[in-house]
Amino acid sequence: MKKVVAIMAILLVAIFSLDLLFLNQSSRAVSPYRPDDQIGWIPKVNFHRSFTQKDLDGKEYHVNFRTYTDGFRAYGDIDSKKVKIFIIGDSFTGDPFTGNDDAYFSVMKNMLKSKFDMEIELFVIGASGYGTLQEFLIVERYAERINPDILILQFCSNDFGNNSIEIEKDQIVKNQSYFRPYLVDDNIVFIDNFMAKLFRFIYFHSRIIRRLDIIRQWIFYEIYDGYGPEVSQEERDRRKKGSISITKTIMNKFNKIGLTDTKFITFNCATDDDEATQIWKDIALDCGFLVLETPSRAFEVAEKNKHTVRHSDGGHLNILGNKITGEELAAQLANYVR
Repeated sequence: MKKVVAIMAILLVAIFSLDLLFLNQSSRAVSPYRPDDQIGWIPKVNFHRSFTQKDLDGKEYHVNFRTYTDGFRAYGDIDSKKVKIFIIGDSFTGDPFTGNDDAYFSVMKNMLKSKFDMEIELFVIGASGYGTLQEFLIVERYAERINPDILILQFCSNDFGNNSIEIEKDQIVKNQSYFRPYLVDDNIVFIDNFMAKLFRFIYFHSRIIRRLDIIRQWIFYEIYDGYGPEVSQEERDRRKKGSISITKTIMNKFNKIGLTDTKFITFNCATDDDEATQIWKDIALDCGFLVLETPSRAFEVAEKNKHTVRHSDGGHLNILGNKITGEELAAQLANYVR
């Protein structure tokens, strides 16, 4: 085993050296993320990229993706007297599946103004793969500066697994698990073996490594027929129970940041898994969040009615899916934006 690790380390260093020799800085800077010692990875500041995406039917659409201050996709006026809404989420919120103007949060803001005559200051940040702990740490970092009137936590059912080091330590997505902080016995820890340290050192500086990692994930996905080796039903149940407990512990922390006048709201990027949805609702309500189910219910209904609401990856939302989500959020938030 030590010999295998040594060989892999030598290969990683060799590939990194090739990157330095043959790739210029711009080609290495394709990733919209940068490493962060506390959160694992965060969006780059003032990152701009225009390109074409495809929906699930293969129809192309234009994306104009941009980040601003501290990597936020929207960063309003912190000194404004308008209602300030702070949205934190994962790839559903932070990744470039639509451009900023077509994203659900922009649709929400525009509809609050046009239909309900309500103007807001919007602050939005998210990143691919984020778990609830990372989202909490982002909020904790910027809470005092922004002092939002409303905090919206965008949740996904895979966050349960993302929050568990036991579930993720054996899984194949190392570009997340090797960077992600985990909550263990109320302490923040990282997977900190030799390969994790080497991977963290090289990954964001090497486009070749990122490409090879995608291939590695695909190979192991085929081998395992999933994201990790098979475990017994008893072990799956034990890990699932633990992930639910960890998620509740993390969500309880939001109310302890010091945002005493802030309304806490959460919505889910999918509610078609009834069991996971019910668990999320129960936890959120117990932790003082207002739960909004209608945004995801609405685009799921539209999909059942044969409307194409998904990006070509089959999971994230296209322009229409974001439009439906944003409109539903605005309709719900109109009762709270004053």
